[in-house]
Amino acid sequence: MADRKKRGFYREYLNDFQRTADGGYVYRGECFRYDGDEARKKRFAAALAVLTALAAAFVAVPECLEPTEMSRSPITIIPWGLSLAAVFAVVWTAVRLLVRLNDLKAYIFEKTVRRLPLFCIIACALSCATTLSQIIYICVFGISGDPVPVIWRAVFSALCAAACFCMFRLIRAARFTSK
Repeated sequence: MADRKKRGFYREYLNDFQRTADGGYVYRGECFRYDGDEARKKRFAAALAVLTALAAAFVAVPECLEPTEMSRSPITIIPWGLSLAAVFAVVWTAVRLLVRLNDLKAYIFEKTVRRLPLFCIIACALSCATTLSQIIYICVFGISGDPVPVIWRAVFSALCAAACFCMFRLIRAARFTSK
């Protein structure tokens, strides 16, 4: 069976699970843990949770504001939609990391700690693109109606970029060791 050709969707990490006598599975692969004392790990988890919540809020709150002509323009909707998708990937990955922070199996470590900085930078860049598109829209078409929601949309996009960049710095500074 070991020399049988594996299909393209075969997941290599499944080799780390071994069948027990009672028919269940137990993980025998490598595990990782946060490198630091308990207080430092709690601070890291709290900071990651707060930054994740802020990024999600900053990307979602502008759609709760009063609709403006700018919020209906494809020039601003497309970058915002892409940044929403990127922030969703960041939130998904960060929550997955936070849930399993005490016992990170190797395959989860690869999918969370290794990928989260890239997702954060992509979300940051797309939030900056959203802010830039909103500023360009304001410069080209001006502000019609109440300027407060228009300005707040650009501010929230910039704050989302800042939260994603802070999360990038946080996860890059974190150290994990093998158990």
